[in-house]
Amino acid sequence: MSLNPEREWAIFFEFPWAEPTLARWPTVHPERRTGLEFHDGWGHIYEKFCRNVATLPIDDNFAVVQAKEKFGRLVIYTKGSHDKPWAAQLCQFIDQANIESGKTCENCAMPGSLRQSGYVITLCDICFPKWDLDGARGLGWC
Repeated sequence: MSLNPEREWAIFFEFPWAEPTLARWPTVHPERRTGLEFHDGWGHIYEKFCRNVATLPIDDNFAVVQAKEKFGRLVIYTKGSHDKPWAAQLCQFIDQANIESGKTCENCAMPGSLRQSGYVITLCDICFPKWDLDGARGLGWC
């Protein structure tokens, strides 16, 4: 599961702190996949999150640890922000991304809803039947 590599690297180039630290230090968790762990439909949501965070007075200690799909929503874990005066604003940006992802198809970015078909996933009415027929393979994810 991953974002288009060109789009992923463009985000990391503009916002170096946005590359998950698990991707930057693969020897720490070699079993973990590197990069962003969601599909193209949520790329614009993560970019919006990054642009919002860039408005905060972040320092070199701040980084995204992981950004992934979990239970049909985008979850973002960070480090270096918990004791900062802007931590509450960061939490709002994370919550906004989480809420928006629950209404956006992870595959194509069209309006979607949480669906259950063995997994909890957010898909639109067009992409869901493809998933329901053959899971991840039906959407070309495997």
